[in-house]
Amino acid sequence: MTTHVAFEHVAVRCFRNIGELDFAPAPRINVISGPNGQGKTSLLEALYYVATSKSFRTEQARDMLQIGAESGSVRATILDNRLRREQRAVVMPTERAVFLDGKKPDTLAGYATRTPVVVFHPGDLGIFSGPSSARRTVLDRIALFLDPRSADDRRRYVQASRSRRVVLEQREFTFQAER
Repeated sequence: MTTHVAFEHVAVRCFRNIGELDFAPAPRINVISGPNGQGKTSLLEALYYVATSKSFRTEQARDMLQIGAESGSVRATILDNRLRREQRAVVMPTERAVFLDGKKPDTLAGYATRTPVVVFHPGDLGIFSGPSSARRTVLDRIALFLDPRSADDRRRYVQASRSRRVVLEQREFTFQAER
């Protein structure tokens, strides 16, 4: 069964340099154009944020807020195989919150995989030429879309790797102390 997911309406408030924007995308192709600094990338970031709960530009919540705003939000009405749902993402200086049809989702991974989107921007060129950690992040995101339970597997893997590193460091310290 093929799935069809599309943004029907998007409302952006106090996000980056966008004070207020209501946007009803065309069903298939949309072209966003304009001079530099007018909010084209901010709109793409807002769409990515409401779909995934993450920014592709920053890890800091406050960086997504319009200067001087206490909070910002992106609300999207999404058609998913002809069923309508609402996803809302709120950003404050030190925290974020997401809602699916007005309710907090059981898991962030469950929220993030409801509306699969992909962004490729110039900063992603490091995936090919930079450290392996960037490629690992992309693979982790793909795994999350294919199986949302993989987020828990990834968390356990990271925890085990850290524990292993601690044990190896302790062994090295003990070995050096015995010399």
